[in-house]
Amino acid sequence: MQQFNFISVKLTFFMIVGILLGFHAEPKLLHVCISLVILLLLLTIAFKKQSRDGFPFFAITTCITTLLLGVLVVTISNPNNNHKHYINNLEAHDNIWKVKIDEVLKSSATTKRYIVKAQSLNQNKVAGKLILRIANDSANLSLQVDDELTLFSEAKTIPEPLNHNQFNYKKYLKKKRIYHQLNSSKGEFILNQNSSSTLFGYASKFRLYLIEKLRKEGFGKDELSIIQALLLGQRNDISEEIYKNYKNAGAVHILAVSGLHIGILLLLLQFVLKPLELLPRGKTIKLIVLVFCLWAFAFIAGLSASVVRAVTMFSFIAYAMYLNRPTNTFNIIALSRFFILLCE
Repeated sequence: MQQFNFISVKLTFFMIVGILLGFHAEPKLLHVCISLVILLLLLTIAFKKQSRDGFPFFAITTCITTLLLGVLVVTISNPNNNHKHYINNLEAHDNIWKVKIDEVLKSSATTKRYIVKAQSLNQNKVAGKLILRIANDSANLSLQVDDELTLFSEAKTIPEPLNHNQFNYKKYLKKKRIYHQLNSSKGEFILNQNSSSTLFGYASKFRLYLIEKLRKEGFGKDELSIIQALLLGQRNDISEEIYKNYKNAGAVHILAVSGLHIGILLLLLQFVLKPLELLPRGKTIKLIVLVFCLWAFAFIAGLSASVVRAVTMFSFIAYAMYLNRPTNTFNIIALSRFFILLCE
């Protein structure tokens, strides 16, 4: 097929193969780095010595190097290769944790759930992510992104599903490098007053500000939850009944901010920013503002996987429109996918 002739498609394919290989084989980081250095040296030699009609040594070396880059991306994130990861510092008894809220998950009737980043364990600096479950009897405390807690808790493994064909939440979290959960209740944690702020925290605060403004407009609870999902990518307030109705109708994907929403946003921005083209170097200014707006929206929407994929792809599309060249869907998707895989 002609679309597979694009270099970006081939490199993305080998990157994906490398990621799968690294995830299942779990090689040593040192071995991967040594192999990658050797391949880069061979790649340099092949680039200088490759003839047009000879054996495609440079092309083959490039593909193998890309495959190994995929292995490296996964191997670096493997906690077994990071001595500062909390897994390598756990003790048998309860531990004193200092954690930072990274993401607010949908709560249940009995617990509030968060993804947290471990900052210290028994006064030692550590890294890694965990699930934090706080019982609803812990007062009406609503934690947000960037809040820091100190708590005394035991890291417990994520439980297996009770039914054989049930969704395996443990396996899902493992792919996100989350292996344990912390449980807490009233009086077992301290909210630190001087927590540091990050860009994700500022985005979360701005998102909450917009939600509060929408709430004052008098929308019903269900209507507001749908608006939050469509505009801000926040589905935590959607009731189970409404979510089930969308799922049964085959339209649940609309509730996740993805390519459809970003594509519409790109067209709107193209129209609104059209007058900038009248300025000197207006097309360049328009491209910068457009890409900035797309990524600003991605941050406000929480930088979920679907949003990042969509914004990356449409950033490449915006650049292609700036160059005024015809685009190929496979090429654009492959370029954006390669970029995402490399950065993850």
